Amino acid sequence: MPASVHLGELGAQPDFIIGDRFGTSATADLTAATMETFRDMGYLVTANKPYAGGFITEHYGRPARGLHAIQIEVNRSLYIDEHSLVKRVGFDALKADIGSAIARISALDCSIFGAYNIAAE
Repeated sequence: MPASVHLGELGAQPDFIIGDRFGTSATADLTAATMETFRDMGYLVTANKPYAGGFITEHYGRPARGLHAIQIEVNRSLYIDEHSLVKRVGFDALKADIGSAIARISALDCSIFGAYNIAAE
């Protein structure tokens, strides 16, 4: 997401926005666990506004059937200078954090999110 995204009256710039189409593409528990994962790493995280998810989350997210889809928007200012397109010093650390977050989320006990399906539609 562009670095220019600001939220609320204070104009906070979120580092990550987790989109679950307002609860229609993933359970609230999975969304909360995803947000907590990034917050535990020290990031400012919010959900759905202004990015709730697009075609993929809408099309594939079927939490009642055990198919969860979330969108993870990353603030570009964390990894690139938007004008020069040069990677920032923190690029590698962010890359490692995202990898760790995905591993942690993937290791969650999926039974708490309902039925778990291995294959996509």
